Parts: sequence; C-alpha cells; structure tokens
Amino acid sequence: MTVVFSTHDMAVAEQMCDSVFMIYRGKKVLDGSLQSIRQRFSDDMIHVQFAEPSARLNGDLPGVIEVSDLGQEHQLRVKPDADTQALLGRLMQCGTIQRFERKTPTLQDIFVRMAKNG
Repeated sequence: MTVVFSTHDMAVAEQMCDSVFMIYRGKKVLDGSLQSIRQRFSDDMIHVQFAEPSARLNGDLPGVIEVSDLGQEHQLRVKPDADTQALLGRLMQCGTIQRFERKTPTLQDIFVRMAKNG
C-alpha cells in the first residue's frame, strides 16, 4: 500500500517515510528510498570538534568545498575523493581535535543543499 504524505517538516518525513519524492520550485530534485538518498549524500560531510572554543580553520584545507562554523564545531563538505588523512593532519594544526567523524546527513541537510544547488 502506498500513502502520499506531504510535509515541509523534514524531521517528520524522516520518521514516517520509507521513500521520498522532493520538489523544489516546481521541479523534482530527489526521488528514492530514504536509505539510498542518505547514502548518496553521506560521504561528503565531516564534523570536527575542537577542544578550544576559539579554534579557527585557517588556510587551505585539502579536499574541502565548504566550511560551516558552528562555534566549537565545524561542518566540512568535502570532495568525494578527498584525502581525509591529509585533511585531519591539516586540521590538527588548527587546534586539539576532540572529534572527527563522517556525518550522516538529515533530510533537512540534504534539502538545503539541493535548494542551494538549484
């Protein structure tokens, strides 16, 4: 049985849906199972948390496309072929790292990215 459920609340969609069909500005931007969509977008987000709240990311970060400064934590969007070991080495020059992990994006994260890309 298929039920069509429409919402702007991505957190609710994640909880209730197995498959997602996402429309942005009248055009389909995503269509597939929630699991396959997450897998498609999961490899390129890294979260880094520094021990020092004032740690700043300076200079070139190898393989990084975009940096979001969330205070003590930073979210990095990296190229699919990024050398995470080289990136980690460079980040260690910016401060003491408490956490370095790949992040599984939420449906909201994915939607925002799709909307930015048009």
